[in-house]
Amino acid sequence: MDRIIFVDDNEADQLMLRRALRPVAGEWETRFVSDARGALKAMEQSSFDVVVSDVQMPEMDGVKLLETVKRRHPGLVRIVLSGAEDSRAKLRALDSAHVWMTKPCDTDVLRDIVDRVHKWGHLLGDEHLKRLVGQMDALPSSHDVCCHIEEELRSPTASVRTIARLMLKDVGMTAKILHVANSGIVGTYSRISNPDYAVGALSPRMIRSLAISASVLSGVDTMKDKRLSAKDLVSHAFSTGALAREIAKTVTHDATVIEDAFLAGILHDVGKLVLASNLPRLYASAITLGRERGLPLLRAEEEIFGVNHTKVGAYLLALWGMPGPVVEACAHHHNPCACQEREFSALAAVHVANVVAHKQEERTADSISYLFDYDYLARLKANAWFEEWLEACLMPAGK
Repeated sequence: MDRIIFVDDNEADQLMLRRALRPVAGEWETRFVSDARGALKAMEQSSFDVVVSDVQMPEMDGVKLLETVKRRHPGLVRIVLSGAEDSRAKLRALDSAHVWMTKPCDTDVLRDIVDRVHKWGHLLGDEHLKRLVGQMDALPSSHDVCCHIEEELRSPTASVRTIARLMLKDVGMTAKILHVANSGIVGTYSRISNPDYAVGALSPRMIRSLAISASVLSGVDTMKDKRLSAKDLVSHAFSTGALAREIAKTVTHDATVIEDAFLAGILHDVGKLVLASNLPRLYASAITLGRERGLPLLRAEEEIFGVNHTKVGAYLLALWGMPGPVVEACAHHHNPCACQEREFSALAAVHVANVVAHKQEERTADSISYLFDYDYLARLKANAWFEEWLEACLMPAGK
């Protein structure tokens, strides 16, 4: 049973919240406190899985509280529940919170967030990695892209549209834009998987703030292994996204499925960025182990970390409120049979696109990792589509 602590100094709002939570009374163990200091004391005395806090409170406000929780208890899921309207304050809060919810509390949305994070946190298993992923508010970004953005920001004719276009060339910044757009910060708990739509949902001020605060890639760039080259990772991510989108178009006209496939393709390897940028020495050990023992990188990661990049990435995306099919595709793109889905989804598109992209890149040193799961494809009854998918991958987009 998940343990959730709610922090709100307004007695009327707290009473309303208690009433709203009655339908889920048997699902969670809840505790209510009226100030930030009381919440921190409670967290020292007992363990919690989720903290839900208002922003506007005396002495220590909710943002400061969540900053402290992020530092002291990074494994907790951090949610803002507030009626505040200031977009700048919302963006500041999202540096410490995973999700922004607007009062009054929508229990269905809250249940969805808690259930999804619980599911992927359970599969991740390792508490150290949960804390590591839980404290991340952004992925490392390309130094080259950051430099171009800084030049644009300094220009007297700086264009938000140009800045946004530059940001969408980088995996880390694309992920951050999608995080903000899906976090509830734009007024509703959204489901946005098209990066261009995500940019459109954000105000120009938010786009500029995200660009200014973009983190510069460090951990991945300093490693000398070709498979961790920042440019190669970004190139592979966007190639996989484009191929997955073309595959999806051969099966369905459903824009949501097509957009999910594109986004999942871009984000499918974010777990590598998390591990390589935060634990570079251990990740280098995984690469060395794989080479010495002839293991796929995926298996070498499991030897070193007890888990591979797919689950690490899925947990981060779940924390950030990404659409469920995108999280599933990230988690299972190497072993899609582990997913019980029997219908075509982003997972199928990304699985095939990832293999094709790697083969096109001629990464023979780790080629054993990139094989089609024919049992899974047979379960989908995809044999009739398979040749068409490969043809779509070889055809320029839009042809």
